[in-house]
Amino acid sequence: WFRTPENDSCLGVDASRNFDYKWLKDDYNSGGNKCSDFYEGPNPRSEPEVKLLSNFLLKQNKTIKLFLNLDGYGSQVSFPSVKLKHRSVDVLNDVAKAGLKNLKMHRDRETKYSVRKDDHLTTPESFAMHKAKIKFSYKIESMENRQSSI
Repeated sequence: WFRTPENDSCLGVDASRNFDYKWLKDDYNSGGNKCSDFYEGPNPRSEPEVKLLSNFLLKQNKTIKLFLNLDGYGSQVSFPSVKLKHRSVDVLNDVAKAGLKNLKMHRDRETKYSVRKDDHLTTPESFAMHKAKIKFSYKIESMENRQSSI
């Protein structure tokens, strides 16, 4: 997040909400408030980083098998669940749990995570799954000091 030239007190665009899958359809958008923590930008893919990542995912979607969005908030693995059939949610959940088990085996200290479905629409992993058609798309949130259950 960066300060914008027009208003020194505003933080800028939340890149996670700037992707063009269901842009502004999420309950967690700013309503156009440029100083909101959730400001989604003036239009979808307005941020150069989002545009580059979106273009890359769309061009390379046939070769990418797994998309991980790494985030530093919370302690969980989540996956987009909006518009998915029950069986697809079960498969995504199973793969996430297997990944967590592997992660725990290779960590030098105990950090607890949870797996959850994420119903937010405008996220990088939702774009990767629904627009770029990358079946296994997850967000891993890691915050070392915050503990949650598995």
